[in-house]
Amino acid sequence: MARPEDAAVIQAAMPRLLDLFTTYLREMRPEELRGSIGTHRLREELIARANMAVAPAARADQPPTRIADVLFVEILLQ
Repeated sequence: MARPEDAAVIQAAMPRLLDLFTTYLREMRPEELRGSIGTHRLREELIARANMAVAPAARADQPPTRIADVLFVEILLQ
């Protein structure tokens, strides 16, 4: 996030964010995640979904909240 005040907007959108992420990840196949290009595509898709999740929570009197990146701590393929 670009601004510290965006944390509250993201926290408020967390249930929607988790739903969007979970729905997307359940549809993925392991072969879609192989290699660095797979991780890059996953990151781009999660950023897009995160920005969709926080858009409705943004206030009209402030610039829109934008998610700039996603940090992968661990990826487990089953």
